[in-house]
Amino acid sequence: MAINTIHPVHRSNDGLRISLKMSNWPLEQIPIPSDTTLWLYGDGPSRPYWRFFLLPDITVEKIVGIFKMPLTVEEIFTWYQAKMGHWTENHDYLKFPIQAYLRYRHPTEDIKLELDVRRFSDPNSSWVLVSYVTIQPWQPIEVET
Repeated sequence: MAINTIHPVHRSNDGLRISLKMSNWPLEQIPIPSDTTLWLYGDGPSRPYWRFFLLPDITVEKIVGIFKMPLTVEEIFTWYQAKMGHWTENHDYLKFPIQAYLRYRHPTEDIKLELDVRRFSDPNSSWVLVSYVTIQPWQPIEVET
């Protein structure tokens, strides 16, 4: 993911959290329907972020965003089934038309996509929490001299 502008970076004892703009959302990795907007809280939009957990044996990369999607819960379910066709599906909770919790796992890599989908007050829109997690074993970087 390329970050073309300066974004706030927050450091914790085990990682980094980088705030993202909608224009930096990695659509090639994490598809979202067109006309999707950031969810608004009070006086402003939610802030998607890219988080790295630097653990002793693994690195966990997590990309999270909260969106308003212009689709019903059932339409989002169908849209993601089509987009994530080669991934393994697991639907922990389907309660149409009110909400759904969808999980997809990549067939060969340790990557998962989770979606918490809830009906919005407008019956043709939904609140969606998108979480994309990649787990990689830690490896030292080899430096060429």
